[in-house]
Amino acid sequence: MVILLLTRVSGIPLLEKKPTKNGATPPTTAITKTTHPYSSPDCAQGKTVQEISSPLLVDPSTTHQNTTDVLEHRLQQSPRHIAFETPVRDASGTITRWKPITTEAFARDVKAFAKGLIGKNVQPGDRVAIFAPTRYEWAVADLAIMYAGGVVVPVYETSSPAQITAILRDAKVRVVFTETSQQRQHFEKAYAQHNISNKVFCLEDEWCINTLVDAGAHISDETLEERRTRAALDDVATIVYTSGTTSDPKGAKITHRNLVGQVLNIAAAYSEVVHEQGSTVIFLPLAHVLARGLQFACLAGGMRVSHLSDPKELIGQLPTIQPSFLVLVPRVLEKIQETSRHKPKIRGSHPHGKKRVPSPSNEAHISKTKLHPRTFPRVTGHNTPSSTSCSTRACASCSAATWNRR
Repeated sequence: MVILLLTRVSGIPLLEKKPTKNGATPPTTAITKTTHPYSSPDCAQGKTVQEISSPLLVDPSTTHQNTTDVLEHRLQQSPRHIAFETPVRDASGTITRWKPITTEAFARDVKAFAKGLIGKNVQPGDRVAIFAPTRYEWAVADLAIMYAGGVVVPVYETSSPAQITAILRDAKVRVVFTETSQQRQHFEKAYAQHNISNKVFCLEDEWCINTLVDAGAHISDETLEERRTRAALDDVATIVYTSGTTSDPKGAKITHRNLVGQVLNIAAAYSEVVHEQGSTVIFLPLAHVLARGLQFACLAGGMRVSHLSDPKELIGQLPTIQPSFLVLVPRVLEKIQETSRHKPKIRGSHPHGKKRVPSPSNEAHISKTKLHPRTFPRVTGHNTPSSTSCSTRACASCSAATWNRR
């Protein structure tokens, strides 16, 4: 399993240069010096700083009109490929199994939501907010808004009422997706206080979602396609807001070129881990552009994605999901390491019939790995070069690199 560990470091963030899948070396990073024309807390007037840039591996303007083409291309290439897995829970909320969802099924959900938004009179350029934890329906709503021609406004589920109100006002949000009925009522009250007649849909409320889908039953595929293709690369795809800890949240407009350009180039740069045989678990907030960009990169590369909103569930689900790639923050990695130390070794069935136990060498590999103080992010794991030796023997016929053969 490959782990991408994210840390906050001072100085300029750099990516470690490594060979591509076919053994070729990526283009050399071009370093240029520029002078800032203004003062800021981090940069004094006239101070010279280094600007890091590198040639594009993929030019989005030659392949994509906007971000929705990420899904359209995958739909044409591998409609029956498993794109997502969603947790199935029992009455107590415990995950009992994972349900596979193909690219084709995901596209149907996206288009049904998108037609519903059009049926609810969402116009091109309208801002639609998503206020929900990380889950499959977040991914559906995200692309559905773009298919309908709207602009996505993610809102952290931890945002205070004052922060939410500030975002609603500033972005002029017309429609909101929430997770629970309680959150839906909260938004409806906020709108009522400002005499705004807007729509709120609850992702967990089956009746509410059915109402949305039914509203788009009369929308033709041709109308949806016209809406989907209306946005160009330089149009705004999403507005991402700051945390608002020191003042009202500030919105950053991200164009389709920004978003799809990053997605395609990250997928190309990490093609040795982002591919159709790979899988990952996203538990970081999808309201953060990092997790969202990761999700689009996985979709573009055909990587299977599972969602967990509670990081505490991740450790228990790792043996079942067996991700080949994870994006983690140090705090979660420490919890995984601590749990693996105290958890008894339990033999189980290997995906190819072999016995398996958690690999002690894998734990040692993780515990010894150190991040270079000037590197962000650093990729470490069994499939990538590392300063630490690792004796884990990966299964030759699958990606279960964290299990030893027995």
